[in-house]
Amino acid sequence: MPNRSITLTFEYEINNLIQVGDVVYYLDGTTIKEMGLVTAIDFTNKTITCNIPVALAAPTTSQFIFFSKDNKSHQTDIIGYYAECVMKNDSPEAAELFQIGGEVAESSK
Repeated sequence: MPNRSITLTFEYEINNLIQVGDVVYYLDGTTIKEMGLVTAIDFTNKTITCNIPVALAAPTTSQFIFFSKDNKSHQTDIIGYYAECVMKNDSPEAAELFQIGGEVAESSK
């Protein structure tokens, strides 16, 4: 399917976590529509350029725009044999830690 390049201009600051290669979506009523991959970002001018299918209508200024990352290249697991975590409370007042959670990801066999 052929694509075309569009540039989205925002009134507010762009989320600084977005990167070239992320996938941009928009909400059309109650339907989520995938626009395509981000090809350029300009934080100064608050613009994102992406390639979208020619048949897909561009979002309007009132539609919610959001993005996602490829979970294969942006995993957040700690990989290795050893990890250490230090937690500090710099407050002079007493505090309780309710719960701590963790995950283990096998990195070799």
